[in-house]
Amino acid sequence: AFLDRNCIVAKKAVYQHIRNKGLAAIDKTTGKLLWHLDEGIDLLSEAGGKAYIITKSGNLIVMDNAAGKVLYSVNFAGVSKYVSNTADSRIYIGDEMGRVACLRPVK
Repeated sequence: AFLDRNCIVAKKAVYQHIRNKGLAAIDKTTGKLLWHLDEGIDLLSEAGGKAYIITKSGNLIVMDNAAGKVLYSVNFAGVSKYVSNTADSRIYIGDEMGRVACLRPVK
């Protein structure tokens, strides 16, 4: 596949967007594929063994990196701006009206 974006190196995994294929998570230690999400666009944050992913359909999907399964999703339809954050677990999002939010995942 053609890789047209840089990978995102987080604490536990490397996340790579693959054009027309979605987002893949690769274990940093073993190099094995953890999961692949067809609708995934980008990593928002990683924390506690979970990856927070923005999708094409405007959802936030929370992935369990160890199990490779979707835990839950949240409607993020109004979100048009975001930043991938690998420094901590905070999620930074914004909309076309200039509103910005910082979200922190809870256990």
